[in-house]
Amino acid sequence: MPKLRGAGRRNKPYIPGMGRRGAGLGFAIVLIVAAIVLVLAARSWLAVEPQAKAIMRGGRGAKISDHGQKEAATAIRKGELPNLDDMKRETDRHAKEVKDAQKATGD
Repeated sequence: MPKLRGAGRRNKPYIPGMGRRGAGLGFAIVLIVAAIVLVLAARSWLAVEPQAKAIMRGGRGAKISDHGQKEAATAIRKGELPNLDDMKRETDRHAKEVKDAQKATGD
């Protein structure tokens, strides 16, 4: 290990060969990382650009999949979303049917 000589700036020891020479390697690494992030961001932007343009163009909306629930999909398309109280009532009714069926089968 090199010998420490006297006090350098702000009373820190000075190690020969380790003088301050500007930003050096750390600054170069920061620039390289920034360039990589910029390239990845640009690639991501280009990947979604066509869909973004189609959305901003307006007019024809995206098709909504009904996932097998035609009544719900129709209501969503018409803007007639179900009442939360009705949904709760139907859920409670279904849960009761399931419990009754479990009791009947002995599970």
